[in-house]
Amino acid sequence: MSREWHILIPVRNRRPLVPRVPFARLVMSAVVCVLLVSSVSINADAARRVLVLHSYHPGYDWTDSMQATFVERFHPYDDIELYIEYMDTQRPHTADTFDALEQLYRHRYTAAGLYFDLIIATDDPALDFLFERKQRIFGLTPVVFCGVNDFEPYRLEGYSDYTGVNEALDIQRTIDLALELRPHADRFAVISDGSLTGRLNVERFEAIRPRYESSVAFTELYDLRAPEVLSVLSRLGDGDAILYLSLFHAADGGRMSVRDNFQLIKSVTDVPVFSLWDFTIHAGAFAGVVASATEQANTATDLALRVLAGEPPASIPPVMESPNVTMVNYPLLRSSGVPLRNLPPDAVLHDRQISVFEQYWPYIVAALVFVISQSALIAALLRSRGKMRRARRELRERQRELQAITENAPDIITRFDRNLRHTFVNDEGERVSGIPRSAFIGKTHADLGMPSPLIEQWQSALQLVIDTAGPTTELFRFPDAAGVPHDYEMRAVPEFDEHDQVKSVLTITRDITESLRAQEALANSLREKEALLKEVHHRVKNNLQVVASLVSLSDTDRASSDDLLRDVRQRVLAMARIHERLYQSEDFARVDLVAYTQDMVREVSGAYNTVGAQVQVDAVPERVYLPIIQAVPCGLLLTELLTNAYKHAFVACPESPRILVSVRQSSDQIELSVQDNGVGIPHGTDFHRATTTGFTIISALAQQLQAELTVSNSDGTVICLRFVAGD
Repeated sequence: MSREWHILIPVRNRRPLVPRVPFARLVMSAVVCVLLVSSVSINADAARRVLVLHSYHPGYDWTDSMQATFVERFHPYDDIELYIEYMDTQRPHTADTFDALEQLYRHRYTAAGLYFDLIIATDDPALDFLFERKQRIFGLTPVVFCGVNDFEPYRLEGYSDYTGVNEALDIQRTIDLALELRPHADRFAVISDGSLTGRLNVERFEAIRPRYESSVAFTELYDLRAPEVLSVLSRLGDGDAILYLSLFHAADGGRMSVRDNFQLIKSVTDVPVFSLWDFTIHAGAFAGVVASATEQANTATDLALRVLAGEPPASIPPVMESPNVTMVNYPLLRSSGVPLRNLPPDAVLHDRQISVFEQYWPYIVAALVFVISQSALIAALLRSRGKMRRARRELRERQRELQAITENAPDIITRFDRNLRHTFVNDEGERVSGIPRSAFIGKTHADLGMPSPLIEQWQSALQLVIDTAGPTTELFRFPDAAGVPHDYEMRAVPEFDEHDQVKSVLTITRDITESLRAQEALANSLREKEALLKEVHHRVKNNLQVVASLVSLSDTDRASSDDLLRDVRQRVLAMARIHERLYQSEDFARVDLVAYTQDMVREVSGAYNTVGAQVQVDAVPERVYLPIIQAVPCGLLLTELLTNAYKHAFVACPESPRILVSVRQSSDQIELSVQDNGVGIPHGTDFHRATTTGFTIISALAQQLQAELTVSNSDGTVICLRFVAGD
């Protein structure tokens, strides 16, 4: 927050004066400022208040430079609030102006209950005002001053709450600088007015003048008006210089501004002017060891911050060495032909427009030297450029191949950093999880919301790889994007940096669901084969017992042993065909009855069909399955029925002998019948009480099947079996 106040106050003038400003204008400014102050809301608890009390007015170069420095230095401190007051003591004022200012400040601050943590006073009038009136207006508020001319520490006796910066003009070093920059100069024109400031500066000059009179002449232009000064200056030559100690007056005796003075000097001579204040360099002086408003304000700000930090002003001694700087007007320096190397190392160049070459010439020269010294290396690099290009092409090709392999691999490929965060996931990982690849990067399994048991398993495996620098393998089950569980095998391997430290972990996760299923199917098949082998041994034993029983049931009194052996052979073949069918199928527990019937019809017909009978197999449906435990007796029954038909049905040899074998299945009921158009069974024959071998075997096998056996004569013989199919 800044405030401005303009008022006329009579004080001793130690700097060149500026033109008079109408009093009515100042009164209007004061009224506006009062209104502004009354409209400002001040939060006393939120900020430390600092009042900057300027002796002079805004628009005065010295004061403006100080104010700009204060604003820049205090700007970073959000808890410091600046209040600005201008006493305007360089322009005409009355004897009671200090009284008026006291009343104004008491009304503006004391009456309003507005107190300050610190006051910064710039230049002598402000410090004199505070020495006399601070206790009544601002109480014990500490003060830091700057820009006070030729300050002596004794002035602080009885004022323990003051500290600050001394301002001292350095005429001797300014003359020395002039002689360094213009070593051929043998005469100085010394300008000053009759004001208090001018007379004091003349006294300082006269005190050191004898040191130079043996080599330099001085022309005094004291308290002269503009025409007289300009007349002398117009006659100066190349061996002359000007020492500017204060303003000179206009032709009518009126005061002129510093800039007006230098415009007039420039209009009559090109002789360089050496001065004592930084604002005169801005106005057109050539150079000088000057009192700097910026450095005065910087030093005062350093002291102010120490006080605001709690350090008592009494413990901070005033800075007595005036922070002057060597300053040179750069455009005038260039036009004078004085090289930069002749300047002191700490010289400040005002208004320097630095060219690109001037700013970067060390770098430009260094670059040229570098280019020349490295020419051999460049030639070598050019020769190896082709190799590098080929290497880059090969690298890009390998990277493309690796990317193609990674992106098209059927496995999930991921990479984790040492904090177990994902740094890479391929397309398969996105497909399986349903989570976009970009969502994985920088996140852990927990961040992605994975199941807790799997998070613990995965993180343990990854941490094991990091800790042991060795690979590991984990098996787990994880649902895919559709929610179907799959079995996976994860192989985790370490990746190392240039120091052989584990920098990341690479995992390759493969879906082993089908592999496990195949292994399980293979194990089941092996168990089935083992069971089948045991069953084969059991069945061979049983079938041999059946063979033995069939042989025992056969009619051994028959004259032809060939017929006996043929019947036994046919019965054994019937069992063999069942096992052949069983082993050729994928299902070792069931036999296709229809296909088996067709095989047995061909076998039996080849052995017994001596009459040329036509044999037909009729099956509905086309495939009827029986378990092996039912297939063996059913096959033996079919063999006996076909054998009996060929042996006994066609004794009279009809014109067209015919046999029809029928297989029917309805739900779980199976019907097997053999029908011929032969002579038929004699009437009155009790089928169940028959003692022949064939009928005995048929009855026994029907009982084993728990089948219903029916026999009928209708244009031949029809023997039908009905039984329930087993599981």
